[in-house]
Amino acid sequence: IINEGKLELGSGDLTEAGGFLNQGAASGETIQFFMGACGFNLGTMEVQETFYLSNSGTFFSNSGTLTVHNWMGIDENARLENHETMILKEETRLENNSYFFNGNTLELGVNSTIQHNGILRWSGGIITGREDAVISGSGLVVYNDEICSVDEAVQMEPTLYCAKELSWTTFE
Repeated sequence: IINEGKLELGSGDLTEAGGFLNQGAASGETIQFFMGACGFNLGTMEVQETFYLSNSGTFFSNSGTLTVHNWMGIDENARLENHETMILKEETRLENNSYFFNGNTLELGVNSTIQHNGILRWSGGIITGREDAVISGSGLVVYNDEICSVDEAVQMEPTLYCAKELSWTTFE
């Protein structure tokens, strides 16, 4: 699927090496990628209910603006990369049980949370949120090539996020 205009979906699932390229404006209630499907957002994309990636080989790269309301999940060796702007609106929950790369701007709205139990590679960029937005979980964080972890729910200060240094090992 290649969108260069305006695409409005109720619910959309891509499976088995399906591809999605958004260079325009895309919106939907539920958008899910499974079994090796790949997606690329170079425009604006907004998901009202559920944005979900699952299964090994499944990949989504955001190089535009991705806005998610309600719930977002990354499971079973899927990979999400944010190279531009990703916004989790008010009371949105992101559950990372796989691999999430943030290289630019991640904004967490009021009462938004990241339940992090996978790998978060935070390479440059910023993660912002109000004092009621939190990151929690037992996942690993690779922050500027240092491996860190989250000891408990922490507020959105980058210096507090890497609260526990595990080693000087670098990730490539």
